[in-house]
Amino acid sequence: MRQLTALLVALAVASVSAHAQEKPRFNPDLSWNTLRAEYGYWTPMDSRMSSGDAFLSLNYTRRYSRHWGWRVGLMYQTENTSVQDGIGLPVAAVLRSGTESWGETMVRGAESAASQLVHDAWMDYDVKESFGRGIGVFLLSIFRRAEVFAGVTPGYVFGDGSIGRRLEGYSMDGTRYESDQGILLNQRFMLTADAGFNLSIPIWRFSLDLSPAFHYLVTNNFTEFQQSIDPLTDRPVGAPSEKPVHWYFSISGGISWLF
Repeated sequence: MRQLTALLVALAVASVSAHAQEKPRFNPDLSWNTLRAEYGYWTPMDSRMSSGDAFLSLNYTRRYSRHWGWRVGLMYQTENTSVQDGIGLPVAAVLRSGTESWGETMVRGAESAASQLVHDAWMDYDVKESFGRGIGVFLLSIFRRAEVFAGVTPGYVFGDGSIGRRLEGYSMDGTRYESDQGILLNQRFMLTADAGFNLSIPIWRFSLDLSPAFHYLVTNNFTEFQQSIDPLTDRPVGAPSEKPVHWYFSISGGISWLF
């Protein structure tokens, strides 16, 4: 009997010891490192002649406290202000809010959606509209972790400008006109000042991210150019119109690994 008692005590002690040595559950709120891959769209805000295009980026964030950290990365742009191919090295300071577990996020999102549906039912709103609002509230609610970032991106563009597009038309009085227009590339090295925020849906060690941002081009890289042409002599008329391009907007989606 004493041997059986001793055996049971030994097993209990071993079980408690093994349980105490179990690896603690991962807490995304205490992750110090983030590796993120993003795909997005970058477009000029103050240009009438050029459009944006896609970009890819890979960045690493290192936090030195629960909220503050630094981010560095590598970005490739398929086109920037109608100029093909560019790269950037973004560097930014990051301020992050707290987060919660995946289960807690889902429960809070479901509670918010249910509250919206009850409210709409009480107000006798249309069922389809009410359901759509409930989905929207749920999706907004599960974006739990937020980051605000600000920094700079030195970069380089490889392509050439796009001068040479001939436009033809008629003025209000019926006079025919022609003009050459395009984008002048003034220099290849570029520098932007960046500011934006990131919304995340945490899923264990991963998160789904949505990141809108604004960018100001500090260097004078791109200029809109337009020159009126005499349709009879095919010669320039007057001085050309030139306007530098500085403001940009980007939005991207991605996935992060927290460790």
